[in-house]
Amino acid sequence: MECFGCGNCQEEQNIYYCPAQNDFIIKEQTNIPEKAKKANWKKGDPQYESQRRFRKNEI
Repeated sequence: MECFGCGNCQEEQNIYYCPAQNDFIIKEQTNIPEKAKKANWKKGDPQYESQRRFRKNEI
């Protein structure tokens, strides 16, 4: 298949149409967002007791 030189693949888009292949092309994402860390304190954490006392004194 010859490239028609439409320039769609040169643009910074994740999905584009290629007339040479007569199909939509999906680029692979290189940066996947990470899961957000939980800020909750659990009883198994080493600093749980000090954090609990600190929060209790604030109230």
